[in-house]
Amino acid sequence: EGSFKEWIRKACRDGYTLVYDNFSCAPLWVNNLLLSIFEDGVLNQPNKCVQHGWNVKRHPDFHAIFTSGSEENTENKIPRTSLYDRMITIKLGHYDHDTESAIVRAKTGIRPEDAGRIVDIVRAARKNGNSVTIRAGIALGRILVAQKGRIHPDDPVLLESCSDILGFDMEGNGKVRQIVERALITLT
Repeated sequence: EGSFKEWIRKACRDGYTLVYDNFSCAPLWVNNLLLSIFEDGVLNQPNKCVQHGWNVKRHPDFHAIFTSGSEENTENKIPRTSLYDRMITIKLGHYDHDTESAIVRAKTGIRPEDAGRIVDIVRAARKNGNSVTIRAGIALGRILVAQKGRIHPDDPVLLESCSDILGFDMEGNGKVRQIVERALITLT
């Protein structure tokens, strides 16, 4: 907490851009701290003003970029605050198939054709309404490599991993197999 406040103080004082990754998991005190900067133009921590110089005016070049997961993953976890009313939301889509495949391959060491098949399965999960990102593909690839699983609808390692990681467990293993088969049908 202490070093984070120091980074905010330095960025606010010197006009840097604060990049706050995974803001959706931020504790409420962070929202309040940043709100005072954006609303009042001052970083104000009354108990520490004199001793640590916390009463800092916002530099005109100070900006902040916040990242978070998808709304489906965060909407029930984040308390709405006035800070959110001062944000501009830019929704980003997923990478194209080739880029996702290259990322899965680079992060897992899996064969290129298997990385592409994993991406097909992850995309099938998205079409099925599951809010999954490239991280799910990386997790699948790592498990398949570690457990010596295969990209095949009969492989128990693949089916169990898809169920756990992609959230297909709601309707049992039959549903998982059906989605995996559909995703792989053009590839086999």
